[in-house]
Amino acid sequence: MGITLNEVTDFLTANAEDPDVDKYLQSITDRAVTKGIDSWKENNLEDLLQERRKEEGDPLLKQSEELTKLSGDLQKKEFVLSLREKAIALAIEKEIPLDMAIHYVGHDEDQTAKNIDELQGQLQKIGLRIRNEMLKGSTPQTGVGPEETKETVQSVMKRKRFL
Repeated sequence: MGITLNEVTDFLTANAEDPDVDKYLQSITDRAVTKGIDSWKENNLEDLLQERRKEEGDPLLKQSEELTKLSGDLQKKEFVLSLREKAIALAIEKEIPLDMAIHYVGHDEDQTAKNIDELQGQLQKIGLRIRNEMLKGSTPQTGVGPEETKETVQSVMKRKRFL
């Protein structure tokens, strides 16, 4: 034998002005609302926060991306600097003018070394040709090779910033 819904309703209606009954009903209502809010938070809040972060941009994510970019830029600059240092060291070793060697920096150390070796070979050929012509008693020609004119050499040198 239990209490019916009608009996509970009649009791609540008859005692609506009683502060103890009002507190009890309020506590039941508060528990139900709190449970609903907790359920809503559990189901929706994280999704809303993620959406908001995407819209506004997460400051930590932005900082992380900026730091990654700066780090990459710094590493690239350090790499280019190391290649220039390698070119200078090779130029000193091979007695090539430093101004010329800087223009032959490649995309990596091997390419830089190859470029400097090719430059050294070309300079040696030019030096040998000039020496041979001087020993023959003639004035050295201004061109690098028989097929190149003075204008061609000058345009190449201007492009490479030698003049």
